[in-house]
Amino acid sequence: MSKHKIIKLWHKNENKFSHMEEEKLNNGLYNVHLKAAQEPGKEWYPNEKSINESINEELGSKCKKMEDKLRKLTNIQTEKLDNMTEFHTPPTPPSSQ
Repeated sequence: MSKHKIIKLWHKNENKFSHMEEEKLNNGLYNVHLKAAQEPGKEWYPNEKSINESINEELGSKCKKMEDKLRKLTNIQTEKLDNMTEFHTPPTPPSSQ
């Protein structure tokens, strides 16, 4: 397997992991919404806005960190690929004159 394919596969897996983390957080948020809506005697809707704002702020921070990490790793890998030479140029034979 070439280095380029390995790096491409690694990026694909990193993206898959990021999406799984995001999905897990979204499912947790959904469950919190369901539990809060079922609380007896409590008004859910006035509190929903403040809860959503704080959760979105925290989620945005985590997503930004993951995106920055992925961007940094991508740049490092791209620089490494640019600095590598995979092909060897054979020496030119002497001219016969």
